[in-house]
Amino acid sequence: MKSNYKDYIQKQYNFMHSPYKNKNEFKPIKLSRKGALSWDIEKPRITISKKLNFSVCVEEFLFELVEFLKEEKVFCSGNILCTSQLWSSVYDYDCLGMTTGLIPIKTDEKSVYSEIKKGVSLEAKAFKDSTYKYILDACLLSELFINTSTIRNIPSQYTLDNTFPVGIEIDHRNDSIVKIILEGKFCSKEAIKKLLNKLELNFKGD
Repeated sequence: MKSNYKDYIQKQYNFMHSPYKNKNEFKPIKLSRKGALSWDIEKPRITISKKLNFSVCVEEFLFELVEFLKEEKVFCSGNILCTSQLWSSVYDYDCLGMTTGLIPIKTDEKSVYSEIKKGVSLEAKAFKDSTYKYILDACLLSELFINTSTIRNIPSQYTLDNTFPVGIEIDHRNDSIVKIILEGKFCSKEAIKKLLNKLELNFKGD
């Protein structure tokens, strides 16, 4: 365990610096006040979920979901949000300490995700590279977070505070079922249900 943990920590120090030179190209996603994911700080936090019965690759589904949300005009500005991932490999599951980290998703390209997903968390890179620090700050200011790693299973009424106003969890149950969970202080519960139904139809190809 000690050896695996040391290997993991060393990996966090060995990385290429960001290829992005123009920091201004990263703007946090803000949600449209007229879109299905619109939220209001005065509303109670609720959780709405739907099981989708079809086979998906979580990584591909993540980008398809972002594209779907763009087409549904739920974003009003910005181009970057984030997700999280277990960085430890199948051989590092006995590591001590936290082995999860954030991954930025730029909504108009996939290169940020693929470039940064090399076993090193965004938080670790932000300590050593000012561009990654800028990306991290933009991610944390986004109004949407998409969780694809460890599902929390915390009822919304017990959630005391959230960095992100709206959260989406992708719970890959098995090869043929994926559960989508939306959490936030939504303006319209019916709009969320309608969005999930449309999402299901979209991925079934109907």
